[in-house]
Amino acid sequence: MTYYFAKYKFESSISHSSNTVRVIDVVVRLWHRVMFICCLQSFYVEKFGPGIVEIVKDSNDVEREKLDPNKV
Repeated sequence: MTYYFAKYKFESSISHSSNTVRVIDVVVRLWHRVMFICCLQSFYVEKFGPGIVEIVKDSNDVEREKLDPNKV
């Protein structure tokens, strides 16, 4: 009985670690995406000037009629 409890405890520990790794992976991917968008935005702000650049942070299709023609 102790063996099975120890085995269960060990498997539970592996499962918990696996879930932790998945959560960390998701967090790192989101952080990387945010940092990429921020670096990209700062590059274009430097190139075109402040107030001219607007990054669309949405994965949906862009509605061209809603875009500001005065911004890049």
